[in-house]
Amino acid sequence: MTPEALLPVPAAWSGAGPQVRIGIGHAIGVRGPEELLAAVLPGTTALARRVRDLTVHGAHHGPAVQVSLTQDRPGPATVGVSPTGAPLDEGYTLHLVDGVAHLAAATATGIFRGLTTVVQLAQVGTGGVWLPGGQLRDAPLLAWRGLSLDVARDFRTVAEVEAVIDLLALYKLNVLHLHLTDNQAWRLVSAAYPQLTAASGGGAFSAADLRHLAGYAADRFCTLVPEIDLPGHTAAALAAYPALAGDTQYPHPLLSYLDPGVPAALTFARTVLSEVADLVPGPFLHIGGDEAFGMPPERYAAFVAETIEHVHRLGRRVVAWQEAARSGRLTATDVAQLWISPKDTFDAEAIKADTPAEHHALVDLAAETFALAPGDLDLANATGTPVQISSSSPLYLDRRYADEGADPAQQSRRDRVGFPGYQPEPVGLLDRWHPLHHAAEHLPGAQVAGGEAALWAETIEGFDDVAFLLLPRLVLVAERLWSAPEPGGAVTRRRLAAHADFWARLGLREWFRPALP
Repeated sequence: MTPEALLPVPAAWSGAGPQVRIGIGHAIGVRGPEELLAAVLPGTTALARRVRDLTVHGAHHGPAVQVSLTQDRPGPATVGVSPTGAPLDEGYTLHLVDGVAHLAAATATGIFRGLTTVVQLAQVGTGGVWLPGGQLRDAPLLAWRGLSLDVARDFRTVAEVEAVIDLLALYKLNVLHLHLTDNQAWRLVSAAYPQLTAASGGGAFSAADLRHLAGYAADRFCTLVPEIDLPGHTAAALAAYPALAGDTQYPHPLLSYLDPGVPAALTFARTVLSEVADLVPGPFLHIGGDEAFGMPPERYAAFVAETIEHVHRLGRRVVAWQEAARSGRLTATDVAQLWISPKDTFDAEAIKADTPAEHHALVDLAAETFALAPGDLDLANATGTPVQISSSSPLYLDRRYADEGADPAQQSRRDRVGFPGYQPEPVGLLDRWHPLHHAAEHLPGAQVAGGEAALWAETIEGFDDVAFLLLPRLVLVAERLWSAPEPGGAVTRRRLAAHADFWARLGLREWFRPALP
């Protein structure tokens, strides 16, 4: 692959020297301190084997990638909150000269990021594995760079989630936020509430599965953040355990939530959050908090406040959707995830025009919740809570494509997949989007935690649909969060096509082929 096709584009690339042969056959040897290699090689080896016919291993002879630790800090300063809870340094330098790729970084994380660059650039050719000559300096713009994946509405297997994690790692994203529960289903087995998954059907993760996925992600320097969505989006839990509703009188038969006045509901929330905290070692738990339609604001605030305090008692930090700022209990160590884009303002009258009259009362109740959204940022700022940029435009990847497709065979999927309530957008919109410019315009006064795309699964019917909605947009999001280069270089058919083989080897074959130059 040429440096011009590398995604994300590095912070700086110089030189156009002759190609450098770094491996014989299909092998790349990696030299370096043994402790460092022990930290970075498991994930890199597995990733390299999945995306290309070459291996990365701990050889101590022959042509090699020579890795070393350095105190040099390459690239721009990183903005945001580290998803690991510890200071994060992901910068690296890569010098490709004299038959050796010299990779240096201050941390094992930086070495791993550099090795994913090697995996992308390496070409199997005559006489071995080759890299383009030159020098590269690289570091991320934002500290938190993630994807929220909805596995509640349409379940994904462990192997499929592993493929998504490998995709994130290849493009230097470092957070997988798993949306495990929703109205439709509960996808994590609970020892205390076994009926949650038994009543849902369609698959669920065991405790061992979630532990495995957290470890699989960690091997690739990616943090798994699990989400248990409370107090709304809990119809599946209430269907499995009706006693959680207590004597709550809901404002509409199709609306429900967990009420803080019901002791069983608070016990349930504490228990399931404690269970997931025992399974995933990262510092953050996501408690949801969005769209508790019909819930009186004071009861919503009380429930969320108690949930936040419980997570803090567990020694963890909270991530929550922006509505949770209304509780007043988020702190400077937590993260508020802002998702409601000005472009996607809730238009009750427009929605009613396309909705049966018997559902208009539901629309009005939803409108009451969305009417409070403009104040969420000020509430987060008032408590010093960092803000995650997850704006539905352009970061919700379940949005339909505005582009014409280059492959007629994909037309039926293009018409079917993607949330119809959002206006379609072209792939090229991401090439013109800058997260910090977005924050300056729409999030005044905010301390930016990072950025996170989201893939919701209301219209997804299988892993091919996941591939279709994720790609190519997710790798373009990754570029905007890592380096945000000047517009104009990312979205070309040639540049995307250079990555198609990687995606296919991860099982993501049905990526959308936009009709691009």
